[in-house]
Amino acid sequence: MTYIFDPELKIAAGFNNADELVSVNSIIAPGDTRPFVAPMAWYNFSPGTFKICLDQTRYISGKPNTAFEFTFLTKNQWLYLSDTYCGSGYTGEITIRTKTRDYSAPANYNAIMYLPSPAETLPKLGRIGTPVKVPFVSLGAI
Repeated sequence: MTYIFDPELKIAAGFNNADELVSVNSIIAPGDTRPFVAPMAWYNFSPGTFKICLDQTRYISGKPNTAFEFTFLTKNQWLYLSDTYCGSGYTGEITIRTKTRDYSAPANYNAIMYLPSPAETLPKLGRIGTPVKVPFVSLGAI
């Protein structure tokens, strides 16, 4: 799989917080010496759940969602995401700047962040890191 990393992706704690958006790859978690690797996002976008009608046409149900996919997360980076955006838990209200259907036009969205469990971020045997997908659901344009 080819990754397309995007340095334009930004994040802020809380809804409607576009003024506080910071580039993900500029964040250095406490205890780390390097910033987050720029995540990939565009290929993770979904406009909602596709449903099939009786005439076999499709329609979209629900709200859009996306994810930032990191090549790896350090323990300190996982803790930073949990403490800063999820109130030291696993779910948080955030504002993100990301690319959705139109890759050339990033936009700001309110979203709910689902932080994966620490076990899902552990490196696999023989690998330096494991790709970690951080989902954002219920995207709402702001």
